[in-house]
Amino acid sequence: IGTETLWEAVRRQGRRAAVLAWPGADGNGDRRTADWGMVYNNNADREAQILLYSNPDWHPVERSADEESIPSFSAQQGTREILGGDAGEIGEIFEVRAIDGKDDAQINYDRVVFSAQPAGFERRTTVPLRVGDWAKLTWQEESDRSSSWVKLLELAPDLSRCKLLVSGRFHTLAYPEAFAAAIRGRGLDWPGPPNSGGLASTWQGRPGIDLATWIEAADRMTTFLGEALRTATARSDWDLLMAYFPVIDEAGHRLLLVDPRQSNFSPDLRDELEPARNQVWRTVDAQLRQLLDKVDLARTTVLVVSDHGMTPVHTAVDPNAVLSELGLLAKETPDGNRPTSDPTVVAIGDGGAAHIYIEGSLASGADENGTRILADLVRRFADWRVEGEAPIEKIYTRREAKEIGLDHPNSGDLILFAREGFVFRSLPGGKSAAPAPVYGAHGYFGGHPDMQALYLAIGAGVAPRKGGTVDATDVAPRVAAWLGITPPRREIDTQ
Repeated sequence: IGTETLWEAVRRQGRRAAVLAWPGADGNGDRRTADWGMVYNNNADREAQILLYSNPDWHPVERSADEESIPSFSAQQGTREILGGDAGEIGEIFEVRAIDGKDDAQINYDRVVFSAQPAGFERRTTVPLRVGDWAKLTWQEESDRSSSWVKLLELAPDLSRCKLLVSGRFHTLAYPEAFAAAIRGRGLDWPGPPNSGGLASTWQGRPGIDLATWIEAADRMTTFLGEALRTATARSDWDLLMAYFPVIDEAGHRLLLVDPRQSNFSPDLRDELEPARNQVWRTVDAQLRQLLDKVDLARTTVLVVSDHGMTPVHTAVDPNAVLSELGLLAKETPDGNRPTSDPTVVAIGDGGAAHIYIEGSLASGADENGTRILADLVRRFADWRVEGEAPIEKIYTRREAKEIGLDHPNSGDLILFAREGFVFRSLPGGKSAAPAPVYGAHGYFGGHPDMQALYLAIGAGVAPRKGGTVDATDVAPRVAAWLGITPPRREIDTQ
């Protein structure tokens, strides 16, 4: 992080800052830790799984002690497997038992009981699940707790097909222990993000999840964060409280299907995804409404912002393919070092922007060869075409980038902005273009309406009016003014 953050500025000036799941405040060192809060946890002890079973997978089983009260009018059938586990470690033991709940003299399985036992923990069992039902399993170890969600997606009465979603197993990373205990005391457990990979698999014809399941998981994440935020606001030991709701971004990336050039496009799928996106917005709106009902707006200012917009994309492009064609792409030798005899160039990009780095003194353009390479690259990227269309909208040298505030030492020697519809990605096999792996992206040239973000302020110190245009870099100074402190410093104090 190249400048002082807002939470650092607050703490430096003797005030208290709390941060919930905010990007950058990941707890890795003092600069990335607030006075108290919760870290966004995207690292599961075990990743999400889709479990599929057919008739050969089932076998008769005896009822366990915790299932004696569950009647089954056909012989219980079960299946078992072990998932996860690395380098000799024992993974989680998963068991599924099929239940026939109808006394109709027919074999007609309609529910399952699911149990899981991570290594070192007790076995946990769900209530009987019908198709569409979710259940949460939790494991407690002293002050630490982890949880996982399971959903029965399909169940054929004859057990010819059974499909289960098991979410990742996550820990809630809250600090200090007093706040973590308050979160646990309300039964709140970090649910993890919705399984976007499973949704994409379904659209690609592979086993995955349906849209309704993705939306339910997204709503669960939003509800968890909303309740955690209201738990935090009830405390008195904060001057600044920052919280992040990630599902709007997730929905933009995964559900923004509006262009016939996007993969899997069909009018029916487009029309299905639009209300799904709206459902995500409504869930976030509901959580914000509950927040505003809880805080005293006579003495508290609430600011709602987004960090970027979102635009639909159809094609991924990799500038490294162009560099490879020119014989300039940086290559590693077997010893891990790069050769220095020839100029080497590499592109690093994601979303709508990519940076081109030229190694060594050539990057400065101080000699004739460096100037020539820069000019050749500008011309080559300007002439680049994908199916007759230019994927690059704007190209800046480091010197030219000063006009848009990107003349930072870490910026590339060239900076590329993709044309909307194209997205920068690292592609396998030296490909220069491929269907985009997401439906929405950001990071494009800021003048596009799609890139403009949300700004809403309400409460103490805010007069009702239309706010006009606000630059993203104006947000922190405004917050500092409401707090009566100086804004974050542009330079980091390393003393």
